Amino acid sequence: MRIICYLLALLLLVCPVKLAAQETIIASVSPEFPNGLHAKYLRFLAKELNVALKIKPIPLARRIKELEKGDIDIIVLAKRDNPELIALMPSYSQIDENLFVRASEKHRISNQEQLRSALIGVSHGSHLPQFVGNRELANTVEVNSLEQKVLMLKRKRIDGFFHTFSSANLVINEMGASDAIVSSVWQPGRKKRLSHFVISKKSRLFKYKAQLEQIIQQAKNEGKFIQIRQQHYQSKN
Repeated sequence: MRIICYLLALLLLVCPVKLAAQETIIASVSPEFPNGLHAKYLRFLAKELNVALKIKPIPLARRIKELEKGDIDIIVLAKRDNPELIALMPSYSQIDENLFVRASEKHRISNQEQLRSALIGVSHGSHLPQFVGNRELANTVEVNSLEQKVLMLKRKRIDGFFHTFSSANLVINEMGASDAIVSSVWQPGRKKRLSHFVISKKSRLFKYKAQLEQIIQQAKNEGKFIQIRQQHYQSKN
Protein backbone atom coordinates (compact mmCIF):
# COMPACT_ATOMS: atom_id res chain seq x y z
CA MET A 1 0.00 0.00 0.00
CA ARG A 2 2.85 2.36 0.88
CA ILE A 3 4.45 1.68 -2.48
CA ILE A 4 1.20 2.55 -4.30
CA CYS A 5 0.85 5.84 -2.35
CA TYR A 6 4.46 6.67 -3.08
CA LEU A 7 3.98 6.05 -6.80
CA LEU A 8 0.80 8.19 -6.88
CA ALA A 9 2.56 11.07 -5.13
CA LEU A 10 5.49 10.80 -7.55
CA LEU A 11 3.09 10.80 -10.50
CA LEU A 12 1.41 13.99 -9.27
CA LEU A 13 4.79 15.70 -9.01
CA VAL A 14 6.03 14.58 -12.42
CA CYS A 15 2.91 15.05 -14.57
CA PRO A 16 2.66 18.87 -14.40
CA VAL A 17 6.29 19.16 -15.50
CA LYS A 18 5.72 16.84 -18.43
CA LEU A 19 2.60 18.67 -19.51
CA ALA A 20 4.40 22.02 -19.46
CA ALA A 21 7.28 20.56 -21.45
CA GLN A 22 4.87 19.19 -24.04
CA GLU A 23 3.18 22.54 -24.67
CA THR A 24 4.04 23.78 -28.15
CA ILE A 25 4.22 27.41 -29.20
CA ILE A 26 4.38 28.68 -32.77
CA ALA A 27 6.90 31.31 -33.80
CA SER A 28 7.53 32.84 -37.20
CA VAL A 29 10.54 34.19 -39.06
CA SER A 30 11.36 35.40 -42.55
CA PRO A 31 11.24 32.69 -45.28
CA GLU A 32 14.68 33.93 -46.36
CA PHE A 33 16.18 32.95 -43.00
CA PRO A 34 14.23 29.91 -41.72
CA ASN A 35 17.25 28.86 -39.63
CA GLY A 36 18.74 32.30 -39.22
CA LEU A 37 19.57 34.45 -36.23
CA HIS A 38 15.96 35.15 -35.25
CA ALA A 39 15.18 31.43 -35.27
CA LYS A 40 18.13 30.82 -32.94
CA TYR A 41 16.96 33.56 -30.57
CA LEU A 42 13.47 32.06 -30.50
CA ARG A 43 14.77 28.53 -29.88
CA PHE A 44 16.82 29.84 -26.98
CA LEU A 45 13.76 31.54 -25.50
CA ALA A 46 11.62 28.41 -25.88
CA LYS A 47 14.30 26.29 -24.22
CA GLU A 48 14.53 28.68 -21.28
CA LEU A 49 10.72 28.66 -20.93
CA ASN A 50 10.69 24.84 -21.23
CA VAL A 51 8.19 24.67 -24.10
CA ALA A 52 8.38 23.03 -27.52
CA LEU A 53 8.75 25.34 -30.50
CA LYS A 54 7.45 25.18 -34.07
CA ILE A 55 8.76 27.79 -36.50
CA LYS A 56 6.71 28.89 -39.53
CA PRO A 57 8.55 30.94 -42.19
CA ILE A 58 6.12 33.72 -43.21
CA PRO A 59 6.61 37.16 -44.88
CA LEU A 60 6.59 40.09 -42.45
CA ALA A 61 3.17 41.62 -43.19
CA ARG A 62 1.43 38.23 -42.86
CA ARG A 63 3.51 37.44 -39.78
CA ILE A 64 2.07 40.48 -38.02
CA LYS A 65 -1.51 39.66 -39.06
CA GLU A 66 -1.25 36.07 -37.84
CA LEU A 67 0.25 37.22 -34.55
CA GLU A 68 -2.65 39.65 -34.08
CA LYS A 69 -5.13 36.80 -34.64
CA GLY A 70 -3.29 34.41 -32.33
CA ASP A 71 -2.42 31.97 -35.13
CA ILE A 72 1.22 32.37 -34.15
CA ASP A 73 2.53 33.17 -30.68
CA ILE A 74 5.73 35.18 -31.01
CA ILE A 75 7.90 37.01 -33.55
CA VAL A 76 10.94 39.29 -33.54
CA LEU A 77 10.14 42.88 -34.50
CA ALA A 78 11.17 46.47 -33.98
CA LYS A 79 8.77 48.11 -31.55
CA ARG A 80 5.89 49.92 -33.26
CA ASP A 81 2.59 51.59 -32.42
CA ASN A 82 0.13 48.72 -32.70
CA PRO A 83 -2.39 48.20 -29.88
CA GLU A 84 -2.75 44.52 -30.84
CA LEU A 85 0.94 43.76 -30.24
CA ILE A 86 2.92 43.54 -27.02
CA ALA A 87 6.66 44.18 -27.16
CA LEU A 88 8.31 42.21 -24.38
CA MET A 89 10.63 44.33 -22.28
CA PRO A 90 13.48 44.94 -22.37
CA SER A 91 14.54 44.93 -25.99
CA TYR A 92 17.08 42.19 -26.58
CA SER A 93 19.15 44.06 -29.17
CA GLN A 94 19.55 47.11 -31.38
CA ILE A 95 19.02 47.00 -35.13
CA ASP A 96 21.67 48.65 -37.27
CA GLU A 97 19.77 49.63 -40.43
CA ASN A 98 21.90 50.67 -43.40
CA LEU A 99 21.23 52.25 -46.76
CA PHE A 100 22.57 50.04 -49.57
CA VAL A 101 23.24 51.35 -53.09
CA ARG A 102 24.99 50.32 -56.29
CA ALA A 103 28.78 50.33 -55.90
CA SER A 104 29.12 52.63 -58.91
CA GLU A 105 26.87 55.16 -57.14
CA LYS A 106 28.02 54.86 -53.53
CA HIS A 107 28.39 58.67 -53.31
CA ARG A 108 25.18 59.49 -55.18
CA ILE A 109 22.97 59.93 -52.11
CA SER A 110 24.73 62.29 -49.74
CA ASN A 111 21.96 64.13 -47.85
CA GLN A 112 18.32 63.96 -46.81
CA GLU A 113 17.09 65.88 -49.86
CA GLN A 114 18.71 63.40 -52.24
CA LEU A 115 17.27 60.54 -50.19
CA ARG A 116 13.79 62.04 -50.51
CA SER A 117 14.09 62.17 -54.29
CA ALA A 118 15.48 58.62 -54.58
CA LEU A 119 13.38 55.49 -55.07
CA ILE A 120 14.01 53.32 -52.00
CA GLY A 121 13.15 49.65 -51.45
CA VAL A 122 11.73 48.66 -48.05
CA SER A 123 10.42 45.38 -46.67
CA HIS A 124 6.69 44.88 -47.13
CA GLY A 125 4.91 45.72 -43.89
CA SER A 126 7.93 47.36 -42.29
CA HIS A 127 8.43 50.92 -41.14
CA LEU A 128 11.17 53.11 -42.52
CA PRO A 129 14.05 53.52 -40.07
CA GLN A 130 13.46 56.22 -37.47
CA PHE A 131 16.24 58.38 -38.86
CA VAL A 132 14.39 58.70 -42.19
CA GLY A 133 11.16 59.97 -40.63
CA ASN A 134 7.69 59.49 -42.09
CA ARG A 135 7.11 57.42 -45.24
CA GLU A 136 6.14 60.61 -47.09
CA LEU A 137 9.74 61.78 -46.89
CA ALA A 138 10.91 59.17 -49.39
CA ASN A 139 9.60 57.45 -52.51
CA THR A 140 9.37 53.83 -51.47
CA VAL A 141 8.74 50.49 -53.10
CA GLU A 142 7.63 47.63 -50.85
CA VAL A 143 9.23 44.28 -51.65
CA ASN A 144 8.72 40.84 -50.15
CA SER A 145 12.31 39.73 -49.67
CA LEU A 146 15.88 40.89 -49.25
CA GLU A 147 16.87 38.96 -52.37
CA GLN A 148 14.29 40.93 -54.32
CA LYS A 149 15.77 44.19 -53.01
CA VAL A 150 19.23 43.18 -54.21
CA LEU A 151 17.96 42.15 -57.65
CA MET A 152 15.91 45.33 -58.11
CA LEU A 153 18.89 47.47 -57.15
CA LYS A 154 21.21 45.61 -59.52
CA ARG A 155 18.68 46.03 -62.34
CA LYS A 156 18.32 49.77 -61.55
CA ARG A 157 14.65 49.49 -60.68
CA ILE A 158 15.34 51.22 -57.35
CA ASP A 159 18.11 53.56 -56.20
CA GLY A 160 18.76 51.94 -52.85
CA PHE A 161 17.25 49.91 -50.04
CA PHE A 162 17.28 49.76 -46.26
CA HIS A 163 18.09 46.58 -44.39
CA THR A 164 19.95 45.39 -41.33
CA PHE A 165 23.66 45.53 -42.04
CA SER A 166 24.74 41.98 -41.12
CA SER A 167 21.83 40.18 -42.77
CA ALA A 168 22.09 42.22 -45.96
CA ASN A 169 25.83 41.64 -46.32
CA LEU A 170 25.34 37.92 -45.78
CA VAL A 171 22.76 37.63 -48.58
CA ILE A 172 24.66 40.00 -50.91
CA ASN A 173 27.74 37.79 -50.56
CA GLU A 174 25.71 34.60 -51.08
CA MET A 175 24.25 36.09 -54.28
CA GLY A 176 27.73 37.01 -55.53
CA ALA A 177 26.78 40.69 -55.61
CA SER A 178 29.35 42.12 -53.20
CA ASP A 179 31.10 43.98 -56.03
CA ALA A 180 27.84 45.49 -57.27
CA ILE A 181 25.95 46.34 -54.06
CA VAL A 182 27.55 48.18 -51.12
CA SER A 183 26.64 50.22 -48.09
CA SER A 184 26.23 53.88 -49.07
CA VAL A 185 29.12 56.14 -48.01
CA TRP A 186 26.54 58.55 -46.60
CA GLN A 187 24.08 57.19 -44.08
CA PRO A 188 21.07 59.16 -42.81
CA GLY A 189 22.18 59.25 -39.20
CA ARG A 190 23.23 56.35 -37.02
CA LYS A 191 20.21 55.96 -34.80
CA LYS A 192 19.42 52.35 -34.09
CA ARG A 193 16.03 50.74 -33.63
CA LEU A 194 15.31 48.51 -30.67
CA SER A 195 14.40 44.95 -31.49
CA HIS A 196 11.95 43.03 -29.30
CA PHE A 197 10.32 39.67 -28.92
CA VAL A 198 6.67 40.47 -29.65
CA ILE A 199 3.49 38.64 -28.64
CA SER A 200 -0.23 39.52 -28.62
CA LYS A 201 -3.04 39.12 -26.09
CA LYS A 202 -4.25 36.15 -28.13
CA SER A 203 -0.86 34.47 -27.97
CA ARG A 204 -0.47 31.35 -25.87
CA LEU A 205 2.56 33.09 -24.41
CA PHE A 206 0.55 35.97 -22.98
CA LYS A 207 0.15 34.09 -19.69
CA TYR A 208 3.96 33.77 -19.52
CA LYS A 209 4.65 37.48 -20.16
CA ALA A 210 6.24 38.20 -16.77
CA GLN A 211 8.33 35.03 -16.90
CA LEU A 212 9.45 35.76 -20.46
CA GLU A 213 10.53 39.29 -19.59
CA GLN A 214 12.53 37.95 -16.65
CA ILE A 215 14.26 35.44 -18.97
CA ILE A 216 15.02 38.17 -21.54
CA GLN A 217 16.41 40.53 -18.88
CA GLN A 218 18.65 37.86 -17.38
CA ALA A 219 19.88 36.69 -20.81
CA LYS A 220 20.64 40.26 -21.82
CA ASN A 221 22.52 40.89 -18.56
CA GLU A 222 24.57 37.73 -19.10
CA GLY A 223 25.32 38.57 -22.75
CA LYS A 224 23.54 35.45 -24.06
CA PHE A 225 22.03 37.19 -27.10
CA ILE A 226 25.42 38.64 -28.05
CA GLN A 227 26.94 35.15 -27.80
CA ILE A 228 24.22 33.66 -30.03
CA ARG A 229 24.75 36.44 -32.58
CA GLN A 230 28.55 36.03 -32.61
CA GLN A 231 28.32 32.25 -32.98
CA HIS A 232 25.80 32.61 -35.78
CA TYR A 233 27.94 34.91 -37.91
CA GLN A 234 31.17 33.04 -37.12
CA SER A 235 29.55 29.87 -38.51
CA LYS A 236 28.83 31.77 -41.76
CA ASN A 237 32.46 32.78 -42.30
